Amino acid sequence: MLAGDAWAQVTAQLHHLWMAIVMGGRPALDDARRLFAPLRDWLAVGHRALLLLLALEGLILLAIVLRAVQRFAARREAQASTARHRQRINLRGRRLAAEQGDPVAQSDLGRMYAAGEVVPRDYVRAHMWLSLAVAHGHAAAAEMRDRVARMMTSDQLAKAQELANGRRGQAG
Repeated sequence: MLAGDAWAQVTAQLHHLWMAIVMGGRPALDDARRLFAPLRDWLAVGHRALLLLLALEGLILLAIVLRAVQRFAARREAQASTARHRQRINLRGRRLAAEQGDPVAQSDLGRMYAAGEVVPRDYVRAHMWLSLAVAHGHAAAAEMRDRVARMMTSDQLAKAQELANGRRGQAG
């Protein structure tokens, strides 16, 4: 059995390790193993105590793994948030360039609206931007515009052509 002082040391170390895990610290796996090594020797007299010790070890190791997963998930979310922010900035730049008549930006916006990439899927806007790109000399946009047109109703197609004509009228 553990003597009073030895037990107090072990419980203090265990508490320190647990608090490091809960508070987001980075306890090393070796720290946990070092903590439990003397316990295995002291509790070698009974199988129940060993099983309890192994269960406790497992819980602490699980807590370490869960904390690492939390940190990983937080890092991934931060990266995704940064990527979404960059996409919004990129979208603003493309929209501005498209509104100023850049056929590549117009084609890109059309593709983005057709695919629902960064923006909500909108075949009317996709067709409008692709039509403008074709009108400004972007020949490759014509094929995509025609594919989008096949997915549209006649009302949507008329609306897209009306919007494109309105934009052409503003530019001219």
